[in-house]
Formats: sequence, C-alpha cells, structure tokens
Amino acid sequence: MRERGENRDPDHDHDHDRGPPDRSGDGSGVSDGVVAFLQDFVTSALAVLAVGVLLFAVSGVWPPLVAIESHSMTPNIQKGDLVFVMEEQRFPGEGHHSGVVTAETGAVTSHTKFHRAGDVIIYRPDGSRGATPIIHRAMFWVNESENWYDKAEGTYVGDAENCEQLRNCPAPHGGFVTLGDSRFNDRYDQVAGLSEPVRPAWIIGTAEFRIPALGWVRLGSGGIGAAGATPVEPAADVTVVGSTADATAGTGAIVDPTAPGASATETGDAATTTPGHNATVGEGNNSTVSDSNATVAGSAAAT
Repeated sequence: MRERGENRDPDHDHDHDRGPPDRSGDGSGVSDGVVAFLQDFVTSALAVLAVGVLLFAVSGVWPPLVAIESHSMTPNIQKGDLVFVMEEQRFPGEGHHSGVVTAETGAVTSHTKFHRAGDVIIYRPDGSRGATPIIHRAMFWVNESENWYDKAEGTYVGDAENCEQLRNCPAPHGGFVTLGDSRFNDRYDQVAGLSEPVRPAWIIGTAEFRIPALGWVRLGSGGIGAAGATPVEPAADVTVVGSTADATAGTGAIVDPTAPGASATETGDAATTTPGHNATVGEGNNSTVSDSNATVAGSAAAT
C-alpha cells in the first residue's frame, strides 16, 4: 500500500487529466448524417408504398390513379386531373351490365357519375394494350348483330340515316357504346372510329373521383398511367382505311391503301390518297378515308 504523502506518478496524473480522446476528425459526424438520411428515405419510401398498396387494395386495379391527357371529358373531368379508378365489379350500381351502369340505365335509376347519368369507364380501344386508354362515358349496351341505329341519339351518328350507313352497325359483337362529355364530341366513339363496341374485357375500371390538376405531375414525367381521347371537332367526318389521315375541323379525309411514302396537301378541294399515304386537308374540304388511322383536330392517343 502506498503511504500518504508518497509521490504520485506524474505520467499517470497527466493521462488522467487528458479526458476522452478527440474524435472530431475521424468522420463519425458525416457517417451519422448519411445514416439519418437513409433512414428518412427508407421511411418515406415505405410510407408511399403503403399508400399505393392501400389504394390498390381498394381499387383492385394498377395503377389506381390515371392522369387525364385530353379535353374530351370537359367540363366534368379536366385535362391534367388525376382520376381514381376502381375495378368495375367491386361496387356496381343498380341495373349494371358487367359492372357498368350505362347512361341509358342511369337516367332511370338516378345513378350519376361526374354530374351526368351513367358510369365513366377507362377502356383499351379495340382491346389494344399498346394504345393509351380512353376515358369516356358508357352510353348504352348493344348486343352482337344488333341494329342500334334507333337506340342512338341522332346528334351523335354523324350523317348516317340508317344502320347501313353507320359504322359498327349492326354491332360486330356485344359491348358498350361510349361518348366523351365534351361538347366537341359530336359522334359516339364507335361512329368516329375510335373503337368497336367496348367489350367488358377491354375495361380497366370505372372513374370514381378526380383530384384537380395533380395529373400534370404524372404527365410531365412521361404520361405513364395516362388516359384520354382528343375530342373530335364538329363537322369533321373521317372514315379511315389503312392509312394515316390528319384533318382540320370542318373537313373530312378519305384515304385508300396504296403506295407508302406519298403525301397530299389540298386546300379548298377534296383530297383522295391511296392506302399507305398521309393526307392533310384544309378547312372547307370534303374527303373520304378508308382503312386507315385518323387523327382529327389535334391528336392524343385517341381522337
């Protein structure tokens, strides 16, 4: 035992007075910041994932939200809106057919969506998975081989005076006849050539509610999960066969399949192009198109 008053080791006392080692320069502060950032990032990602899973669980479709890229449903749904979509069979309304209540039935049962009778559906035109889906209202159902001319409203059949003059009449198969709410949509989709009667298998879901303007974010990032159909301008009659035709309002274009690579531009006259050609017609012209794809008065994924 060391006696009181015995001299202490000066080196020992010096070490004791030093305190804990200085670690300010060893990078531990930076590491802590990185860890905190990663924790916040993972937490945020998990929260977003949880919301997505919840929306999917409720809607039954993916993606459950679609951005609207055209004006064809104005004023009830605007371009740039984000629309929540639900699988049509989840909570169908009274008098539904395959989960969809048509405007014809909704007028009787008081079933309305977006201020009008009937469901608004998102569907793949002609069942194509490569085309941008169209969001339009289901107007009525037609059976295979049905003459639906008398069932249609005369406002939306163009110049057709009977079934023989009406595209997709008699109906090639059972399906929904659809129409956009915009006043510029003066023909049913099936008359305008956007799609045959919409089979239930082509339907992605029904539109339930909209979030104004939030869809611009998705459209700005590339339009993934977008839906829309460009309204057809009044008096533009387009019948397409095997070519691409662009027509301005008040004109029609008729294209027949022939040599590719040719183009025709005509103003004040009728323009005719053989299949495989592109035709552009100025206002006030009349023309006819067959077996082609038509984009009228500003294109989107659909006219």
